[in-house]
Amino acid sequence: MKQRFRTESKATNLKSKLCSQVCALILLCHFINGCSMFQKSSPQTKTEPMRPVAPASRTVDHVDTYHGIDVADPYRWLENETSHETKTFVTAQNEYTQKILDNNPLVQTYRDLLTRDFEVTTQSSPQLRDYVLYFLQRNPGADQPKLYRRVGNKSEELVDPNAWSSDGTVSLGEYSVSPDNKLIAISQSEGGSDWRTWKVFDLETMSFRSDEIYWSKFSEATWLPDSSAFTYSRYPAPKTGAELAEQNTRQSLMLHRIGTPQSEDITLFESPENPTWGFSPTVSEDEQWLVIHIWDGTDRRNRVYLKPLPLEANTPIIKLLDAFDAGYQYISNDGDTFIFQTDHQAPKGRIVAIDLDRHETPFWTELLAQQEATLTGVHQVKDYWLITMMENASDTMQILDKATWRITETFPLPTLGSVAEVQSNAKSNSFVYGFQSFTYPSSLFKVDLPSSLPYEKPKTGAGENLNTGTLPFQANDFVVKQEWYSSKDGTHVPMFIIHHKDVNLSQPQKTMLYGYGGFNIALSPYFKAARLAWLERGNIFAMPNLRGGDEFGEAWHEAGMLHKKQNVFDDFAWAAKHLIAKGYTTSSRLAISGRSNGGLLVGATITQNPDLASAAIAGVGVMDMLRFQNFTIGHAWVSEYGSSDNPKDFKTLYAYSPYHNIRPQAYPATMVTTADHDDRVVPRHSYKFAARLQANQQGSAPIVLRVDVKAGHGAGKPVAMQIDEFADIWAFVESNLQ
Repeated sequence: MKQRFRTESKATNLKSKLCSQVCALILLCHFINGCSMFQKSSPQTKTEPMRPVAPASRTVDHVDTYHGIDVADPYRWLENETSHETKTFVTAQNEYTQKILDNNPLVQTYRDLLTRDFEVTTQSSPQLRDYVLYFLQRNPGADQPKLYRRVGNKSEELVDPNAWSSDGTVSLGEYSVSPDNKLIAISQSEGGSDWRTWKVFDLETMSFRSDEIYWSKFSEATWLPDSSAFTYSRYPAPKTGAELAEQNTRQSLMLHRIGTPQSEDITLFESPENPTWGFSPTVSEDEQWLVIHIWDGTDRRNRVYLKPLPLEANTPIIKLLDAFDAGYQYISNDGDTFIFQTDHQAPKGRIVAIDLDRHETPFWTELLAQQEATLTGVHQVKDYWLITMMENASDTMQILDKATWRITETFPLPTLGSVAEVQSNAKSNSFVYGFQSFTYPSSLFKVDLPSSLPYEKPKTGAGENLNTGTLPFQANDFVVKQEWYSSKDGTHVPMFIIHHKDVNLSQPQKTMLYGYGGFNIALSPYFKAARLAWLERGNIFAMPNLRGGDEFGEAWHEAGMLHKKQNVFDDFAWAAKHLIAKGYTTSSRLAISGRSNGGLLVGATITQNPDLASAAIAGVGVMDMLRFQNFTIGHAWVSEYGSSDNPKDFKTLYAYSPYHNIRPQAYPATMVTTADHDDRVVPRHSYKFAARLQANQQGSAPIVLRVDVKAGHGAGKPVAMQIDEFADIWAFVESNLQ
């Protein structure tokens, strides 16, 4: 649950319900005499138009003192995003970026490719209520996915977010179907903001009711068993004008009864003395308890409290797990015995049973011990348990005996890839799961397990694919492989490498190296149309599984956080060196990219190793590591990064903070991207970093800042805006590689 405000969330594990951002692509290749002729632009003449000059940005004599050390912050004024001067700065930067791109014929080339690539059907976010399946589906030509209901073999459109705005910038954030299948709580996001407005859709009238809930963030809606009310989390209303920048603290867990105004909602739980706490509840399998997971920032460790049902404001709290000593996720319960997935004394995860009356650790019963692979999810059907596990950065699914918890069979997934979501219940052996891979669009599969094993793999395979959309490319045209390399300290790190089968690997190719490395988020294989557009032009894409992620359990995560964060940057740099040493590319033909925490990765890489690559894309990055905790939900990342308020943490952060380590030298061609409604990693990070980088650029490569309008951190961005963004990105990158 904590990952909802992590700087970026891609991983698919039990703690992380993904917003799948998957689209399809088309590959068109022409073969002449057995050689691949990729779509290349016509050769440019040697005489090129004079490059525009970056706009000058004023500096101020602002100095902060941290533990006796003076630290200059010459662009502090850019932290006021709503000031006239900052708006003028953004306008000038966007105009400069556009002038650079106007001279680039590859922009239209990529726009044409991407427009075609996004013409595919994708599915995500399934919810199973009895035998009714709800899901999101984006159809070709649509900016936003629609909400559907499927009964038997028939699907029905319920809600179309594309009708909510003329430009597609109002999106569906989350939804939750009531137990009686009559109502749906739906959250709306405007301009990509993390703020949500909850509304209630009536499935009988097929229209929205009068209920509206504001100032909700990092929250889901959890219905009570009788469908009369649902819980949600909210923050105090921010000051007018500071909605996208004010710090988010003091979350409250609320109860909303259908048909009543928000002013009458009941506060179920809050902790004023712990302002950084947040709450994620679920109703127990037997409908007797509200199980409240309490998180503090993005720390994987959480607490678990219980409230007996039915709920009232004064319903007592039972503190079942109250130590923040490990991560715990409720699975099921048998009366007063609760089953949890946990990493307590098991960094790769295990399953335990805890009795309400004897919940101390010595009395726990271990149901499934830690395995070699990392446990990522646990689900139950009528006769079995299902578990998903991550092995070498891709997912597997196992079927377990219901009584003994013994693994009896491996479920056959479509190919190497990622299991995004599993929906099941104890009433039936049917379940639905989401699946995707590098060349496999996000799709939902329905499976009916027999009452006894073995599962008939040849007959039923991976299940019924509910995505009936056509795919305008051949997955077999692409090669996906995994290689291992040694990082700076000798640690072995895996890396996925993707290219078209006809790419000539005997010669160095233009290569994009993408990374993340943080927040316990694994980069397993996932589908993205924009990435494949890069590949269909004959280029290579590489994605290493850096330390800081969840690919190999909590130990892998801890090896890339706090005072070990430099390991992540080293892993990334050594991935680049591996690609160069193996002949895939050269420094002059290598680009690097990352978003959010990955934007930090790119910022740290170009300031530490400016000669490593020739182009860089730093997307919505955390660039000021001394002040990030002061903005919106930034305080939640202290458990991952540390805080400049702590002397030891300050020393570590100051050593790699991208904004503070810019020096006069030659930097690679760099595009810094952000958005005006990004209230997760606020745009001031990118503004300050870009301005300082431009002022210190001693080389000839361009440094540009691209600011989207009416967009946020990434979720809910309309397809048209994604096409424009990636056309600019890929054109900028390719034209700056030799």
